[in-house]
Amino acid sequence: MKDRLRFLIDSLGISDREFCQSAGILQSRLSEVLNDRTVNLSVGALIDIHRVHDVNLNWLIAGDGDVFCSPKIFQYNSIGEIKNTFQNSPAQAAGFLVARRPELLELLRILVRVPVSRYKQIKVILKSFLLK
Repeated sequence: MKDRLRFLIDSLGISDREFCQSAGILQSRLSEVLNDRTVNLSVGALIDIHRVHDVNLNWLIAGDGDVFCSPKIFQYNSIGEIKNTFQNSPAQAAGFLVARRPELLELLRILVRVPVSRYKQIKVILKSFLLK
């Protein structure tokens, strides 16, 4: 599982810390798995990873099948392709993000109803939630 978790985190293009925060896993617990101090994460943690990142549980647990459940993700072969898409096609990038994190759709629906004059204020508020 250690190698699959490392591959997943690298494929998502996020840090170990961001991965733990996104799935509600203690960073110390992930560290134990990645450093061979324990073999597996809890069933609850595995389900949270599946739910948040659309990861195929068969792949995560046993290495069987594709990494992700959603076929939309497979149109990208590398993090470089994803970054390139984000720079060149904001609409396609938004679709990619919403496919991975459906809760973003609700935020977008709210945001489009907010007057543009308030966007700077919203940006400041959202940035205040980022952990440093």
